[in-house]
Amino acid sequence: MAGRKLKEAILAAQELAIDEVANEEQETWSHLHLKQRVLLSKDSHGIYSVQFSPDARQLAVGFGNGAVQVLNARTGQLFSDVFTGQRTRQAVTSLSYHPEVINLLVTAGADGIISIYNTESKKRLVNIRGGSGGDGGGGEA
Repeated sequence: MAGRKLKEAILAAQELAIDEVANEEQETWSHLHLKQRVLLSKDSHGIYSVQFSPDARQLAVGFGNGAVQVLNARTGQLFSDVFTGQRTRQAVTSLSYHPEVINLLVTAGADGIISIYNTESKKRLVNIRGGSGGDGGGGEA
C-alpha cells in the first residue's frame, strides 16, 4: 500500500512538472523533475516514511521492519544503511534530521521506539522506548 502511495506521489509530481513547463506565462524559480528510478533493498517491507536532510543532499527512508536507509538525493545511490531492521521491529513512521547537525537523524516507530542515529558512523546514539502505562517513560540509552 505504501509503495502504491509513493508511486501516486511521483506521478503527481511528474504532472506538476509538465504543468509548469506548459504554463510559460507563470514565472517560476525552479522545476520539478524525476531524474532516475531508485531501487531500495528493504522495499519488500514497505516504505512508511521519507525525509530530506536540511541541505537536500540526503534522503532518509523508513521501512516496515524498522530499517532505515539514507540515500544520496542527487544520484539515488545508497549513502548509509543506518539500521538493517529486525523481524520484531515495527514500521518507522517518522524521520527528522537535526536542523544544524546534518548527520543526526531521529526516527520514531509504530512500536513506540524513538532513536537517534549518526548517519555517517551508522551508530545508534540514543534509544528511547515508550512505557506500557501510557506515560511515555522508560527511556534507555
